[in-house]
Amino acid sequence: MCVRWGQRALDCFYRGKRKTMKKTAVYAFAVVVTLTASGCFSLSWAHNRRHVRKFIDELVQLHQDIDKVIFGLDRNPAE
Repeated sequence: MCVRWGQRALDCFYRGKRKTMKKTAVYAFAVVVTLTASGCFSLSWAHNRRHVRKFIDELVQLHQDIDKVIFGLDRNPAE
């Protein structure tokens, strides 16, 4: 627990800053890995949007496959 006065307050402040910096570094690293892992990075939003759309389509297909194989459910057009 942080005390609101003296050196301890400064320690708590800097500890919070370090946690924030670590989180930011982890998020930045995740973005870099995501963009470079595919081997196809572009500054064109239209091109990147195609990749995102394909990823979403693959997740939908995976969900449908799981529904069919595990639960025996056929695709419902109403969904």
